[in-house]
Amino acid sequence: MVVVKLNEDKKFAILKQKTFTPLPRFATKDDFLAFIEANLEQQTAAIGINFAYNLIPVVGEMGELDGIMNQGDTKGHAFQGLQQEQVGKTIEDYLKETTNRDIAVTVANDSVCLITSGLEEDTDRENLIAAIAGTGYNVAIFLDNNTVVNLQASDFTGFTQTSTGKVVDSESKNAGEQLFNKEVAAGDLYKHYNVLIPLMHLATPPLQSSEELSRLAQKGIGAESQVARELFKRSASLIAAQLAGIYEFKGRPVRLTCIVQGSLFLKEPGYLLNIQTQLEALGVSQNAFEFKKIENSDVLGMIKLITGINASLMAEELFI
Repeated sequence: MVVVKLNEDKKFAILKQKTFTPLPRFATKDDFLAFIEANLEQQTAAIGINFAYNLIPVVGEMGELDGIMNQGDTKGHAFQGLQQEQVGKTIEDYLKETTNRDIAVTVANDSVCLITSGLEEDTDRENLIAAIAGTGYNVAIFLDNNTVVNLQASDFTGFTQTSTGKVVDSESKNAGEQLFNKEVAAGDLYKHYNVLIPLMHLATPPLQSSEELSRLAQKGIGAESQVARELFKRSASLIAAQLAGIYEFKGRPVRLTCIVQGSLFLKEPGYLLNIQTQLEALGVSQNAFEFKKIENSDVLGMIKLITGINASLMAEELFI
């Protein structure tokens, strides 16, 4: 959660930043709405929600970007009661009823926020993409100069599931959904290792997170470390295959800028190098991809989405 002061020169200052570890579980719509109200600042004029779930985009009454949630129980949050509802409007109506305040709420998928964070006046939009590889996985692209597309890449099905991936899927709460995500994302990678423990007689107890898997990979000794490294390498190779497809779709440009976010891209040793190596093996020109990290991309992307539509919110406090 970030509280931002936006000045008239379009520069912003972070007034307050709070991390929730662990993040509360939003089993129901009421859980989610109560969390937002409990953390709302008195001076907040607008709320921006960087939402890591699939949304059908719609436009709100003030021209703000909003979305209808149409994704099931993923990442431990069921959001029962919010499915098939317009997320921003639901929040606006709730806050009007409970606080008697009119607060504009902008809601966008996290991949859309990420790609928006990279926009400048001279940006070559058609050769700009954004990719997230952390707890979940997703990609956004510009279809043309004015159209951003959330590819919902985690739902890709045009590939052959691994044997461990089939087990991970069958044991999940959303079996048959997000199959690609279950092969590549940190939220599921360690589960593949756990499936292999009895099959390969690995001398470790079941892992609880991909952070543990990463530490195991970095030890560099024994079959356990080798299996852990191969799981990260396989994840990187699968993502590289999708990126190579996007490169072909874009007409094999000389340079394709990819804004990255997420623990696998930014923290896992050698992960991006494995992607680059696999891209070249798939016929992508060397150095065609420029992988780029943008500081405070979550905040910056949402601010650009809010102020690009509502100039009246300049010099106000935003809750993001």
